[in-house]
Amino acid sequence: MREAAVAVARKVLSSPAGEIAELWVRPFEDGTSAHDDALQERLDTDFTVAFDEARSQLAAVFGPPVRVGEDDEIVPLCGVFRFAVWSVGDREMWLAAAHEDRECPFLLLLGTAL
Repeated sequence: MREAAVAVARKVLSSPAGEIAELWVRPFEDGTSAHDDALQERLDTDFTVAFDEARSQLAAVFGPPVRVGEDDEIVPLCGVFRFAVWSVGDREMWLAAAHEDRECPFLLLLGTAL
């Protein structure tokens, strides 16, 4: 289930640095679905669209991200295929879409770092 990006951002920003929160996590039911190429491609597209929507929502409140790309040292995830970072006060807040391997879930997460 998808969570509203701005509401989750406010929650992680009010928590201790290093907080990570889920916006959307899509696991696979079994090995067959994890190795379904069409499903993998569809989820990659769906998570890219969801990332772009969340990034737009966050930019409307926090301004444009200071960094974007496919990998960043403050994002503590493997398999990141999209990220954006905002400077908010004394913290950096990040948004990332990731999928490490076929059996691992697709992730759309928000987090903070000092």
